[in-house]
Amino acid sequence: MKLDIERSGGIVVMRAQGRIALGQNETTMREKLRELLEDGETRIVLDLGEVTFMDSSGLAELITAHVTAERYSAEVKLASVDRNIAKLLDITKLSYVFEIFDSPEDAARSFEERKIA
Repeated sequence: MKLDIERSGGIVVMRAQGRIALGQNETTMREKLRELLEDGETRIVLDLGEVTFMDSSGLAELITAHVTAERYSAEVKLASVDRNIAKLLDITKLSYVFEIFDSPEDAARSFEERKIA
């Protein structure tokens, strides 16, 4: 898995590419998220648009991301989730834990809309 980080307007977009699976450098996401949180970032979008596969280990990474973010009073939102991963999130009820958006831009806007409301 490869991660690209983009910061804009107080929002961080982490773009994941490849496989989020056991033995596929799964600690990279955890480590990068922790770095962002320790740097004071509290609004994070995880763009899964280029993720080609996710197994139970990948789901565990998402759970860890959510729990870790909560400890820092931060929030992680998901974007560009493909059909197969969306099914996994539904089956495991993680679709009730995360806000899921069609695009990173929609997810980023949702932070701003909440701020205004």
